[in-house]
Amino acid sequence: GTNITTDPLTNVIRSKKKILAEPLPNRVFLYDTEQLADTNETRIAQFRRDVQDFVGLTQEMPPIPHYSPGLTTLDKEEQEAKDRKKIDICNDEYALVRQDLMKHARGASEWIRD
Repeated sequence: GTNITTDPLTNVIRSKKKILAEPLPNRVFLYDTEQLADTNETRIAQFRRDVQDFVGLTQEMPPIPHYSPGLTTLDKEEQEAKDRKKIDICNDEYALVRQDLMKHARGASEWIRD
């Protein structure tokens, strides 16, 4: 009989052999957004360590904020604190970062569509 794998990642790799021949220049950290809202302290601590290791931080990461728009009502102070953390990537001060992000986004977009 035919050996058909049910592992989605293996199937993606087999169908996208280009991945192995022409990898994207950057490593990719995959996670499910539900992990951000995990209430299990052991798992969320491990997730933060994994992110910390991936980006090369030497000090412990603080808790990762996770907000579900429309599902949580924040008081005025909480909303202001959240808003202070936001940036507008379209502002001129972020032009170089935006240019670099778009270069990688185009490559990833082409890879996804192939």
